[in-house]
Amino acid sequence: MISRFLPVLLFVSLLALLSGCEPDCRASCRHLIEDCGVERADWGVEDCSSQCIAYLDHYEDDWQKTESRQAVRCVTNASCDELRTGTPCYDDAVYVW
Repeated sequence: MISRFLPVLLFVSLLALLSGCEPDCRASCRHLIEDCGVERADWGVEDCSSQCIAYLDHYEDDWQKTESRQAVRCVTNASCDELRTGTPCYDDAVYVW
């Protein structure tokens, strides 16, 4: 019985690991906007998420891709105070998202 579910369990585990490789724009935007109250006029989680995805998809160079992904992860993990005052990974004057 366990052998029947082992492939499914392995697949789900692999999927979870692979999803951890890509930063989650929606989670970053929710943290930024809903949790921390960083606001811009007429700018919500959906707008932020689409801008974040465009930001990640913009780069073709491996170094730039890595840096942009790290920036999104940094926003997700930053405290609200850090995001309000600006952190090395987020400056609302520089990043559209």
